[in-house]
Amino acid sequence: MPIDLPVTGGRLRTTYDLLRTPYAAYDRWRSTLGDTFVVRAMNGDVVASCDPDFVADFLRLTDDEHTPFASTALVGLLGGGTMIVTPGDAHKRKRRLVGPHFRGERMRAYAGIVDRIARERVARWSGELRVMDETLPISLDVIIRAVFGADDEADVERYRGEITDLVGRMSPLFVFSRQTQRRVFGLGPWARYSDARDRLIDHLKADLAARRAAPDEARPDILTCMAEARDEAGEPMPLDEAAEELVGLLFAGHETTQIALAWAVYWLHRHPETLAALRAELDEAPADPAARVKLPYLEAVVHETLRLYPIVPDVLRTLTVPKTLGGVELPIGTNVAVAAAMTHMRDDLYPDPARFDPQRFVGVKPKPQAYLPFGAGVRRCIGAALAIFEMKVVLAEIIAGVELELLGEETPIRRNVATAPRHGVRVRVVGRRDASAG
Repeated sequence: MPIDLPVTGGRLRTTYDLLRTPYAAYDRWRSTLGDTFVVRAMNGDVVASCDPDFVADFLRLTDDEHTPFASTALVGLLGGGTMIVTPGDAHKRKRRLVGPHFRGERMRAYAGIVDRIARERVARWSGELRVMDETLPISLDVIIRAVFGADDEADVERYRGEITDLVGRMSPLFVFSRQTQRRVFGLGPWARYSDARDRLIDHLKADLAARRAAPDEARPDILTCMAEARDEAGEPMPLDEAAEELVGLLFAGHETTQIALAWAVYWLHRHPETLAALRAELDEAPADPAARVKLPYLEAVVHETLRLYPIVPDVLRTLTVPKTLGGVELPIGTNVAVAAAMTHMRDDLYPDPARFDPQRFVGVKPKPQAYLPFGAGVRRCIGAALAIFEMKVVLAEIIAGVELELLGEETPIRRNVATAPRHGVRVRVVGRRDASAG
């Protein structure tokens, strides 16, 4: 069945635009093609939309009606055990098994770990620096200590080296085409990436096996929880799957949180009135992460940062049944996307949408159909709550701890699978504050 929708330009140019400047590309396409159109890229055609009815129908898709887009490429990238690529009932089972580790008491158990990491790192800031360079080790340490559960310094350093090696060998081309995932006589970019991934997975499997052999309910980290978790039949998750799930969490939460924090610092220092409002709220509150994460303006700043430049600009799926989305009849096998990069720029949802205005979210819970930084529907990122929690704790330490001067403008550009500030947010430390005030 043909799909009667406008189409973007040639595949090569469209793919280049998506790889380099997806926000600008989506803005240009929407202005010329409307709210719903076909993105014609090298890895396939995708029906992309920000039409509210299309988004609402997309959110109602069940596990039986769609699968992850380009799942074969993602399986090669992350392994077949991660929830990101798991289809149907297996996906629902995994969410039930893993989901409780990202809610309630578990989240509060991570607060002290995240706060200590942020406080120690921010205390070292001085002179001129790039915020992304400084938020990277914070995000990395949170993954290593709160997610992977390393506390021995030798093990921390080993994980740090393995993760840095893996992320450094990642290329966005691996996501866009399975054809790039090929070894050439055991050499080449893919060989280097997959060897680095295998080393990390072997390390994770060894730690999972050790925790399973010697359970310790006092440990709050996610690796320990996954090692000890049992499904409805009392069966543990296979070690391969658990390790691959942890690698999926690494990619979902490592660079993304680093980048989002850098954007938050940038926008706050571009708008002194919002910086002053946040600082006043922090100064009046106890310098305790459990108290800070409940602050309404801090939460609004985080939501507005993720709205303005959502780290991943689109949420993609492949239909396994014929569906009508937003009045458009789509056959089985159609690739579909809701584009956060367009949805978040609708002036009927967000008046003056290009303006940074945290007040939009003060006392207002974001609506799922209008706020998509962590995906949408039944496959919404399971680590979303942890990411927001981490952003609030770390951002509070930065704003309460140091006075910064912004040194230049920023524009978004693709960095691996996420989109980041082109120059990393350049600042100068001009003073220190009493981070324990409150």
